[in-house]
Amino acid sequence: MLYEVHNGKQLLEKLRFVVNIPDLILLDINMPEMNGFDTLKELQERNPDIKVIGLSMNDEEESYMKFIRLGGNGFVSKVASKDTLHAAMNSVIEKGYYYTEEMTNSLFREMKAPKKSNIVLISDREKELLKWIGSDLTYQEIAEKMFLSPKTIDGYRNSLFQKLDLKSRTSLAIYAVKHGYYKIE
Repeated sequence: MLYEVHNGKQLLEKLRFVVNIPDLILLDINMPEMNGFDTLKELQERNPDIKVIGLSMNDEEESYMKFIRLGGNGFVSKVASKDTLHAAMNSVIEKGYYYTEEMTNSLFREMKAPKKSNIVLISDREKELLKWIGSDLTYQEIAEKMFLSPKTIDGYRNSLFQKLDLKSRTSLAIYAVKHGYYKIE
């Protein structure tokens, strides 16, 4: 074990300043301050190569499906045996994923089901960028306001372009106004 933290914010902060980035993270879904889903979204943006196993007392289909959709590599109930946890960790390290038979059946059902809607998951940082995108600030100035590097802002912008299937700052601004992220005064 490299690190132990008590919530998602501590984990993300720790990863900003460490030299040894872990290969695998065991992530509690129900953490205080920043839950496992929000933490996973940020991890995927910042460190997409880190493999993540979700841990939860709530092993309902909706929870593990959401975790997997967000990019998680596996999901284990907190009441699972040590052997199950070790098997999950080994599977994620060796194959890149761990799914129980129940999870596999759920994933297969979801793949076969007709698409319900185009729900786009936008991170908190991307939402914050959308709040600034309609202003006359340059990307450099937005980066300063958000206390981020211009390169990071470019990454969030490009991610939004891809997620929303947009191609320009103007189209992002229109999206931001339309969805209430930016208010025209």
